[in-house]
Amino acid sequence: MLEVTRGATGDVLVGALADVLATPLPDPMAREHVVVHSHGIERWISQHLGLRLGATGRADGVCANVAFPSPSEVVADVMRAAGADPLAVRAWQPASLTWRLLDLVDRGLPAAAQPLAARTEAAGDRRLVPLGLLAQQLHRYAVHRPDMVLDWLDGGSSDGAGRDLDDADAWQAAVVRLLAADIDRPAFPQQVVDTVAALDAGAPTPPGLQRLALFGFTAIPSTQLAVLAALARRIDVHLLLLHPSAADWAAVHDVAGAVDDRGLPILPARRDVALPAPRNRLLRAWGRDVRELQVVVQTVADGVHDVDADTADTLAMRPTILQRLQRAVRTDAPLDGATGTVEPDPSVQLHACPGRARQVQVLRDEILRVMAADPTIRPRDIIVMCPDVEAFAPLVAAHLAGGGSAADSRPDLRVRLADRSLRQTNPILRLLDEVLDLAATRVTASRLLDLLAADPVRRRFGFDADDLEDIGSWLERAGVRWGVDAAERSRFGLDGVRHNTLDEGLDRLLLGVAMADEGDRTLGGITPYDDIEGTGVRTVGRLAEVGNRLAALLPQLRTARPVDAWVDLLGMVVDQLGLASRDEPWQRTELTGLLRELADSADGLSTDVALNEVRDLLADRLRGRPSRANHMTGDLTVCTLVPMRSVPHRVVCLLGMDDGVFPRTARPHVDDLIARAPRVGDHDPRTEDRQLLLDAVASASDHLIVTWTGQEERSDEAVPPCVPVAELMRAVDQLAPGADRPLSDRLTTRHPRYAHDPAAFDPDGRPGFDQLAHRAAAATVSADDAGRALLPPPEDDDVDLAALSRFAIDPATTFVREALGIWVPDDPEAPDENVPVELDGLEGWKVGQALLAVSPSDTEALDGVVAAARGRGLLPPPELRPGKVNTIPVMVEELRAHCAQIGVPANGSGNHVAVDIAVDRWRVHGAVSGVVGDRIVDVSYSRLTGKRLMRAWIDLLALTVQDPERPWESVVVGRDKVQRKDVASSRRIDPLAPSADRRLELATGFLGDLLQLRHDGLREPLIVPSETAHAYAKARVVDHEASEEADNTACKAWDPHPMGFSSDCGRPAHVLLLGDVHTYDRLTREPPRPADERLGMAAEPHRFGALAMRLWAPLLQRLGGHR
Repeated sequence: MLEVTRGATGDVLVGALADVLATPLPDPMAREHVVVHSHGIERWISQHLGLRLGATGRADGVCANVAFPSPSEVVADVMRAAGADPLAVRAWQPASLTWRLLDLVDRGLPAAAQPLAARTEAAGDRRLVPLGLLAQQLHRYAVHRPDMVLDWLDGGSSDGAGRDLDDADAWQAAVVRLLAADIDRPAFPQQVVDTVAALDAGAPTPPGLQRLALFGFTAIPSTQLAVLAALARRIDVHLLLLHPSAADWAAVHDVAGAVDDRGLPILPARRDVALPAPRNRLLRAWGRDVRELQVVVQTVADGVHDVDADTADTLAMRPTILQRLQRAVRTDAPLDGATGTVEPDPSVQLHACPGRARQVQVLRDEILRVMAADPTIRPRDIIVMCPDVEAFAPLVAAHLAGGGSAADSRPDLRVRLADRSLRQTNPILRLLDEVLDLAATRVTASRLLDLLAADPVRRRFGFDADDLEDIGSWLERAGVRWGVDAAERSRFGLDGVRHNTLDEGLDRLLLGVAMADEGDRTLGGITPYDDIEGTGVRTVGRLAEVGNRLAALLPQLRTARPVDAWVDLLGMVVDQLGLASRDEPWQRTELTGLLRELADSADGLSTDVALNEVRDLLADRLRGRPSRANHMTGDLTVCTLVPMRSVPHRVVCLLGMDDGVFPRTARPHVDDLIARAPRVGDHDPRTEDRQLLLDAVASASDHLIVTWTGQEERSDEAVPPCVPVAELMRAVDQLAPGADRPLSDRLTTRHPRYAHDPAAFDPDGRPGFDQLAHRAAAATVSADDAGRALLPPPEDDDVDLAALSRFAIDPATTFVREALGIWVPDDPEAPDENVPVELDGLEGWKVGQALLAVSPSDTEALDGVVAAARGRGLLPPPELRPGKVNTIPVMVEELRAHCAQIGVPANGSGNHVAVDIAVDRWRVHGAVSGVVGDRIVDVSYSRLTGKRLMRAWIDLLALTVQDPERPWESVVVGRDKVQRKDVASSRRIDPLAPSADRRLELATGFLGDLLQLRHDGLREPLIVPSETAHAYAKARVVDHEASEEADNTACKAWDPHPMGFSSDCGRPAHVLLLGDVHTYDRLTREPPRPADERLGMAAEPHRFGALAMRLWAPLLQRLGGHR
């Protein structure tokens, strides 16, 4: 007998299940079988059954000897017991069908199936992608359209919708017939028909299967339903279905499909069935799947039992918005029928956040606030469901799971992440995936470092954190860009080009162990890297071993081979490069099982498979899926919407309900006959996601918290939520139709970008649960209100001259490094990982600077500089065109000629002058280099940038204060752009004044103001970067532009470059202080302060302009130039 039980919530259904299982089976040793839709719900069912089965009224029962198989496992067992061929059943699974299709393609397809051949040929070395999609499609036909597939096998051409196949689709029937002939066993639909007939004829059922219950399903395919219906004529089968509304169930109770004479349920086309429309908005928008499932099961059901039909209309109404929504769904009532005034309450919370990270931060605060308001709510009473767990997993670990330590005062929520991909949970599988990806693409220096940092690799070769840091530095300085060796380069048309490969870099490192890098000497074209000593020698040896193994393994991975050979090779790759933890041997065991499954799916076929095809095969097996792990452990669980959607929790949180992410986008293939003519009960990802959301909302008893990306992270523009959340908001609005302001708007909180923003806290100063963020917000408000700095003044009044120059060039970086004690790099750009073809940037400067230091008459030394630079990987390989290499000596000669023209030495032969002076309350000490007479000379191959001018200016001020009798001037020589062409040029900073007294007065005033700026800049961040500030001041002082035009000029230096070049807004210190992207307008919001005009200059419209003028105007007013 097939008994259907309907319940509105999971706890009601599990009570009905307990009632079923409370009746003993004839055999007391037989196992109960409860089929579940996902593994994650098993533990919850077991726990709740344990509260009821055998209990004496004190929740002291026990749940034992209960199996939780999947639907496909039960159906396969029933078919096998009834005489079906298990190999034939497995042959129609998608994995096996994929290999069968590949074998058919390789053997040649007949004319009727040529569209498949053309599609496969177009895929190149990714043949398994279209074949895998087709295999899934044909499997769906066999499971959901058995009548259509049986017609095809009998020579028919039905399209499953009562018509014949079009000519463009006829090849699908031909392919199915080819597969059936190749498998040479009854097709899966035929075996289903045979199983139904065998069961009706008295065939045995699976041993020990005396009763079967299916819990919480929202869809059941036709073939599974046919087998279950036949099984129900032999044993009791209970379908416990989650349906939220007894009223709607009653409205659809007389709609059903038909069963043909073979025992197959034939369901009507969706377009031909007009189910009564629910009156409730949410049930109408989200409940199609469960309403159609009712039609499906009523086709074969022997009886229907409604476990909460009598109580649905009399449930106690609690005056919360959530309870009103749930009651309206259960009674299928329109939402505008609410009585009384509906005011906002915390039962439904809607949070629009600027980005994923803020969503997690906000969710943490709201969870803690709910727990603080009701101490009976514990972490196990809270569930966080997320459509994309992988995207949020790092953020959850950082923001939601943090706390409970001495360094983090936030409470510990004890978070468990579930339903993650095998790649993320098993380091061995992640290593395999990364190595395959390296073999398919190219081995760059950064990706090699990522590989070395993997736990299994570190364990295998004994690398620690210090080793990895050293290796990263060595690879960069050894010139390693990409490629293991020259053989790998040949795949990209660079035959024999060994330059900048790991192989060449290792030669540099190993050569440096044996000989020093002196005098630009080389050996075999390799310049040694000799900065390795002590334990570093052993680390280099282990790095060389990794390189040797990669050089041997990667070519093997790039060679096509049969699946059995792939299984052996993949195991060898992992064992040679990685080692599982001794405490977690399951990691390697899981890999063995995955490879065995891969081999079994091929059924011994010997077709050669390429690397990319193996990656495609493994990708699906490594994807995240619901599992038993980390569910119902007593901690707060973060999981997908699938496993726990119907499990009641006091607090249900929906995280990441972003538009475009939820619901899933359904893009059926153009050849998919099921999608083209769907029947009642057919799977649809978008409606399935809506059903999951309906179940999740119904399962919340106290609070429903929803977050989504409601603001664009860069522009703060409002972003709408996903459509289902918008539907929820409209449903909430219907509860208070006459309100002046929509109820959903009053329930929605739009959060600022940062957790430490004062707007993130209530006006009454409630600190929330992130005490550090609250203190930062309070300090910000205090500083803004009182105009005071954030930090106390520095205690030391001794200032290094070089430190003062670094501050004037980049005040923000100085603040972060010296005041906050956080090291940030100067340059945000990642190391270049391309083989140098044209020299520019840092590499060109290194070569040009080295040539400047060599006498032009010493040709041997000049050649040695070039050879050593090429041996260090700085120059393009000789196999490639030289690019700009030959232009560097030409520019060096131009710089020398320019130096001779203006009378300064080109080789940096000036003197060093020590500086030790007192300016106001500060003592400045250091040294000035390049002093030639009364000149401070800076000759370099680099460009004439504001940074160099600022250093020259500060050196001039220091020497003038120390010795005002001498008319000091600074000369800066370098490259400049004239009509888009590099030329040698220079800038001169003239003496401050004709008289010594006036020079001393001006130098002391300017230097004192810079020291005061530095003093202020160590107490609060001053965002006045050199390029942007120099551009603004130059426009004002040199070009005499208005402040609006100066802003336009400075904006180009600050804002992101349209071609992706670095700009001031992307400097790491600015990103740390302001966020990842801030436009120039952010710099100009603060008005100037009185102290910013201490040099007597005209007022600027904003503080940035005033500070830029304080820094740069005195220099620019005294700047001359040479051409």
